[in-house]
Amino acid sequence: MTQGSGQAKTITLVRPFRSALRTVVMRPNGQVVLPVRREHGLATWLLEPGRYIIATIHRPRGLGFYEVTIQCLELSQGERRVIAEASLYTTGIDRNDLAEWAGACP
Repeated sequence: MTQGSGQAKTITLVRPFRSALRTVVMRPNGQVVLPVRREHGLATWLLEPGRYIIATIHRPRGLGFYEVTIQCLELSQGERRVIAEASLYTTGIDRNDLAEWAGACP
């Protein structure tokens, strides 16, 4: 969904946000973008044109690792385009990991 009239269009991004499945949205400089709303297991972001790193973090029940999908997403003129995508498994996630992932978006 896009919004705006005569100005830069924002894009609404809605992703799951539950205990075992989280989404983190970052700018390429590593700055985390907070959702504007969280309800009913979903988080909603209103994003301006530009590039973003979308990290979807899943922790399967009973397993000691995280399954992570990372997308470098470009938003422009109300459209979204995936520039790069990668998946990985890790035993832990911290702020340094997020900054490293953000560096993966050219």
